[in-house]
Amino acid sequence: MTAHDRVTISTTETLEGRAITAYLGVLSAHIAARTHLFKEMLSIFSDAYGGHSRAHQQELAGLTDEALSDLADQADGLGADAVVGTRIEHIVVTDHRGRSMLMVTATGTAVRTENGTATQAPDAPLTAAALETLHRRQRLIQAFAEGGYRPDEEAWTFIARQRVEEVLPQVAGLLRETAPLGGTFGTQRPFIKAYLASLPDEPLKDTLYDLAVDPQEALRTLAREVLRERTLFDAERILRLLDDTDFDRRKHALALCLLPKAVYTPDDYPLYRALREKVQQTFAPRSHRKTLFKTFSSDTKEVWECKCGYQNEAALTHCARCGRNAYGFLRSETDPDAVSEQLTDLLNLLETQFVIRDT
Repeated sequence: MTAHDRVTISTTETLEGRAITAYLGVLSAHIAARTHLFKEMLSIFSDAYGGHSRAHQQELAGLTDEALSDLADQADGLGADAVVGTRIEHIVVTDHRGRSMLMVTATGTAVRTENGTATQAPDAPLTAAALETLHRRQRLIQAFAEGGYRPDEEAWTFIARQRVEEVLPQVAGLLRETAPLGGTFGTQRPFIKAYLASLPDEPLKDTLYDLAVDPQEALRTLAREVLRERTLFDAERILRLLDDTDFDRRKHALALCLLPKAVYTPDDYPLYRALREKVQQTFAPRSHRKTLFKTFSSDTKEVWECKCGYQNEAALTHCARCGRNAYGFLRSETDPDAVSEQLTDLLNLLETQFVIRDT
């Protein structure tokens, strides 16, 4: 039995009747066509009888099969019983002399499934490539555990493709150390995001929701981006953060209330209502209004005194000294009133869509 027989190749992200239990890495296979095939393809349409067309179609089909077989071999070596999200591309590559070559590329994600009929046994032989992958994985886990390790782009790519969840705590610590130095993490930022986005939901939520309320803006921005792209909205976690004893953490949690969900159901209505109530209860104005008498006059003027002590004209929305509003928020920060208003709009939409009766 060949690897292609043992490994299911699918273009979809899921397999009917088979639960995915492990993601083992992104795979790719590249097969180059014989050098004269591309030129011959250009003359296909001038062949009135289609003889050459059928021959070239058969050759292209053979190249595609070869790429898929290579993909299956790689997956089999990792102990996978399926490849999901498979994509086939035909790419024309031109060298510096103007010569063209057709490249067939197959990509997909190797997975292990619960009900797979071809799962590799624990004592099954490993290919040299699979053994090297496992060895490198262990070396990287050890390097992160020892501390002080600074992965390069190749290492970030590897732990993303292999979904190395074991190093997530060390990665979070590394990001906290480097955020003040690199600001937005420089050229490594997309590689860091790719690693975070590759991980399972629950451990990723634990890390991202904590980073999303970190004092460092670069960390908060990175965490929110991944949470938004992965649609990892979690009302229970947000409610806990809004109950935090630290005002700044509560303040940063506000923006998380507006993270998107992949799917909305009637069960979301009470969760969003609880969020709106929590926002309204948590963020009371931190300033107070005063009526002052003008000097040598019976006229009065309304002012509001900011928490910093400065008295502002009533028309000002933000303090002229510290730049914060009545709630203690800067102009660049998410405002509680705006969040409450958007949550109200969402609740109205859910109520209309699902004909919810408020109780």
